[in-house]
Amino acid sequence: MRRIQLAAELNLPVSAVWELFADIENYPRYVKFMRSVELKGKPGLGTIWYDWTTILFLPMKIRHQVVKFEKEEEIAFEVSSPLGGMMWQVFRMAGDQKKAKVEGEISFDLGNFLLDFFLGFFLKLRLNDMLRSTLSKIRKETDGRDN
Repeated sequence: MRRIQLAAELNLPVSAVWELFADIENYPRYVKFMRSVELKGKPGLGTIWYDWTTILFLPMKIRHQVVKFEKEEEIAFEVSSPLGGMMWQVFRMAGDQKKAKVEGEISFDLGNFLLDFFLGFFLKLRLNDMLRSTLSKIRKETDGRDN
């Protein structure tokens, strides 16, 4: 299993950070490579949603299921990998009314040694870039915002 972990300090109250991460329909605004989201209803534990992304120039529909939904603490998804295997995405947050710390973690297992050997390294680079740019976009957009 491969894992990517990053953290960021945001000049937002933890309640505002939670609102950003709980607003799944707004993810394409922040998440690199994500083109659109299909979600029916409000997100919560067990919610299934899809995102459209491009992998190797091919548009792909990716299934996500919310497996943890703890207000102002943690949101997590189990993701069906289009390359085979599974992926897990977790965002943990803590803070107060002025600042919040967000920890993002993505783990994946392609379920096949050869596939992991040939593609795992590149997928990890892409996911690291996605996670880093997501946290950076949120930080840029929210710095200086009235809280």
